[in-house]
Amino acid sequence: MDPYTLAYFAGHSDFATTRRYVHPNLETGREAMERARGAQGGHNLGTVTDQSALTKRPPTAVTV
Repeated sequence: MDPYTLAYFAGHSDFATTRRYVHPNLETGREAMERARGAQGGHNLGTVTDQSALTKRPPTAVTV
C-alpha cells in the first residue's frame, strides 16, 4: 500500500509519523522503474529514425 493510504488508515495527522515506519524496498523500486520504462511508450530519442525531426522548430506566430 502506498504510504499516504497507510497514514490515513493509521490515523496519523502528520506524515512524518508514518515516515518512521515506511522503508524503501529495492525490489519494489526496480518494479516501479520497469513500469515507468513501459509507460514511455517508445518515446525515446534513441528510437527516432528521422533525425531532422529533432531539429525542426514549429513556425513562430506573427502578430499584426
